[in-house]
Amino acid sequence: MSREQRANFAVAFVALFGTVFMVVWSFDLKNPLPVIIELVFVATVVFFARRARAARSREK
Repeated sequence: MSREQRANFAVAFVALFGTVFMVVWSFDLKNPLPVIIELVFVATVVFFARRARAARSREK
């Protein structure tokens, strides 16, 4: 498995685990903090994914 594939797998695993964790944590909807944390987490993952994609397109 290449380094990029391992990195992609790690990001996917962390995103899935983080999402499941936040969903379980937010069953108590009295506190909006889990939803806010999840939104920040997803935005960060999307930012780094777009950045990596742009870097790969510049290499070609």
